[in-house]
Amino acid sequence: MEKREIIIIVVMVIALCYGAFVYLIPKPVDTSIDSAQRMEELNTFSQNVSLMSSATRLTDSQKSMIELAVAAWGYNPFINLKVEKTSKKKNEEESSSGIEVQLNLNYTGFLALGSLDLAIINGVEYEIGDQIVGTNAYLVSISPLQIEVHVAGEVSYRVIEIDESDITPLTQ
Repeated sequence: MEKREIIIIVVMVIALCYGAFVYLIPKPVDTSIDSAQRMEELNTFSQNVSLMSSATRLTDSQKSMIELAVAAWGYNPFINLKVEKTSKKKNEEESSSGIEVQLNLNYTGFLALGSLDLAIINGVEYEIGDQIVGTNAYLVSISPLQIEVHVAGEVSYRVIEIDESDITPLTQ
């Protein structure tokens, strides 16, 4: 063998030994977490963010967002609440129309799948515009808290609020 080949083989053996040492010999893992130190780091970070935010000019909406992020959440922020306050007026129109068809509808669930909203009525999923099985009512609008249905032959819409009486919590 030539001198050049011997050097290549020696470098290759050294690289293999180093790789075996790094990957095959276990290193001790420090799993202890100093909660006081972590809390101090978190407080320092929080103070730095507040100093940076006070140094820059924030709009009122940005300030309120920061205040709300720190405050306890009173509702689920992932539910898009688009409840209109027109249900009282529609109910007054209903009572003045005289004859009403009795509907036995139980609105028990709301699903938002991207831009598609689904309502679970009597255990069946419906989209806006679907006819509710067993009735002559059509689904007009869906929100997390209520639905509006239109019964054929009636002028006004009926508002049905969500029934959460049978819901059991996931955690016990």
